[in-house]
Amino acid sequence: MIQATFIRHEGNLESVELTGHAGSGEYGFDIVCAAVSTLSINLVNSLEALTDC
Repeated sequence: MIQATFIRHEGNLESVELTGHAGSGEYGFDIVCAAVSTLSINLVNSLEALTDC
């Protein structure tokens, strides 16, 4: 199972941690893990582009 932990400090997002494995396919061929990886990179890129982080 993939788990996401979002840590906030005084109402602001301080960190995000993704751990685990989806387990829906063989290691290296898991489409769910690939999707989560893509979305996590998209989150970081969006935060950099849309905020003063």
